[in-house]
Amino acid sequence: MAKDHTGGGFYDRNDDAAGPSRYRQQSGLGHMPAYLVAGHPYMTSSTLADGKEFKVAFPFVAKRIVVAASGTAAGILRVSFRTQIDTTDLAVTAANHYFELDNDEESMTFHVKCKEIYIRNVTGGSVASGFQLYAELTSIPTGNMYVLTGSGLSGTRKSDGSGLTNPD
Repeated sequence: MAKDHTGGGFYDRNDDAAGPSRYRQQSGLGHMPAYLVAGHPYMTSSTLADGKEFKVAFPFVAKRIVVAASGTAAGILRVSFRTQIDTTDLAVTAANHYFELDNDEESMTFHVKCKEIYIRNVTGGSVASGFQLYAELTSIPTGNMYVLTGSGLSGTRKSDGSGLTNPD
């Protein structure tokens, strides 16, 4: 029967009368084996009306993402790691921190760790555009992932509202 040898209430289910039998590392952002093994598959797709943005929030940290434009219309989709709906503090669109897919079946593969990605239809008019997404997920909980920000990901407006700066 496992015992609490720490005195702090920690219970090690791998502990027995002879002492701890093994140490098991937990997955985290810097845990290399979590990225080396095959990922859990995650797939989704949607059709977006013009001007609409779709946030894909993964159940675990992703290590690879493939986004492909789909449908018969030649729409324009923008893919980013922060919302493209510019607010007073974020300026992803104004700072051009996105990747565009502008043809049916055009795709982009991202080898990146993240917990969410944003896809927005910017075709113009009333043209709907679709996308398909495949992601390889690690076993790392999304609560371990930090918010992606900084140069190349999000721009911020200066305090007077003019121009852009990049956060630290």
